[in-house]
Amino acid sequence: VDAPPLGITFPIAGSTVELSGRDGALVELPLAAKGGVKPLHWLVNGRPLGEMSWRGEAFWQPDGEGLARIVVLDRVGQTATVEVWISRSP
Repeated sequence: VDAPPLGITFPIAGSTVELSGRDGALVELPLAAKGGVKPLHWLVNGRPLGEMSWRGEAFWQPDGEGLARIVVLDRVGQTATVEVWISRSP
């Protein structure tokens, strides 16, 4: 299969993402990818996120601040990985 290269477009690798809090919990972080062969599977810190993504987007609910390793995997086995810092916005 001649698949377009898979890449994560958000969040940006190496960035710090500030999220606001709501009732003590951080808001969801949107995840976005381009390329690859759908459906996409997302993992954050080694844990799969619910449903497969047919649109290249997903949402992750952080459980706190710190380093997050985000991986997306497509149907033909391509992967893309970014690491970002999650922090609570002041």
